[in-house]
Amino acid sequence: IQSLNEAMHEVQSGNLEARVHSTRNDEFGQLSESFNTMASELKTYMEMQVSQQKKLNEVQIAMMQAQLNPHFLYNTLDTMKWVAKANHIPEIATLAAKLAKILRTSISNAQFITLKEELELVDCYAEIQKIRFQGKFCFDYELPEELAGCVVPKLVVQPIVENAMIHGLKDCEEGHILVRACSKEGRLFIEVMDDGCGISDEVLNHLNNRGAGAGVPEEGGEEALLRLGHIGFYNVDTIIRLHYGAEYGLSVCRPEGGGTKVTIMIPVRQGEELCDA
Repeated sequence: IQSLNEAMHEVQSGNLEARVHSTRNDEFGQLSESFNTMASELKTYMEMQVSQQKKLNEVQIAMMQAQLNPHFLYNTLDTMKWVAKANHIPEIATLAAKLAKILRTSISNAQFITLKEELELVDCYAEIQKIRFQGKFCFDYELPEELAGCVVPKLVVQPIVENAMIHGLKDCEEGHILVRACSKEGRLFIEVMDDGCGISDEVLNHLNNRGAGAGVPEEGGEEALLRLGHIGFYNVDTIIRLHYGAEYGLSVCRPEGGGTKVTIMIPVRQGEELCDA
C-alpha cells in the first residue's frame, strides 16, 4: 500500500514515469498493474496534447509574423474604395471593400467565428474572383437558419473554394461552385461542390488515406500535397484535427455526375459556445 501511495504522489507531482513494482498475484498486484497502465496512458495522452499544442503555437506564430499594421491596410483599402467610386470604377471599389472584410477577419486574434460569418467571407472572396475571372463561374451557398450560429475555425472553407476555382474549374468556360451545410447526430457537415474536371486519384488518395489514430498528419503528406498544388487541403484538415481530434477533418469524392465534392466535418457547436471553443 505504501509503495502505491508513493507512486500516486509522484504522479500528482508531475512525474508520469512513476510505476509500482510488484510481483504479487493477488488483488494488490492487479491494483498495481491497473495503476501502471493508467500512468502509462496518462503519459501518452499528455505527450500528444503537448505535441498538438506545439503545432497550434507554430501556426499562430507564423500568422503573427505575417501580420502587417492593420490600420494602415484598412485605411489604404478604404481610400482605394472611395477613389474608385469617385472615378466611377465600381469593380475597384468592390475589390477594396471585399478584401478589407476578409483581411479584418484573417488577422484578428479570434480563432473561431460563426458559420454565417465564415460563408459571408467566402462570398466576399468569390466576388473578388468573379471580377478577376470576368464572371467565368457562379458561386452560391445554402445555409439553414438553425446552423447559421454554429461555431467553426475561421477561414477553413475559403481554401477549399479557392481550390475548386483554381483546379476544378480551370478548363471550364462556365463553372459552378456550391457550398451547403447540414448536420447529423451532433456533427456539422460543410460540403463544397464544383462541376469541374474532378480531382486526381493521387490527391484523392493522399487526402482520404490520412491516418486517424493519433490525429497526427501522415508522413510526407504536406510535401506531396504542396507538390500537387493542394496545400490548402492539408492545412484545413490539419487545423480541424488539431482542434477536434482525428475523427474529424476533410473527405473528398468524385460524384457520379462529375466534378468534386469536399466535405468538412466538425462537431456542432452553437454561438453561445464561441467563448469556450
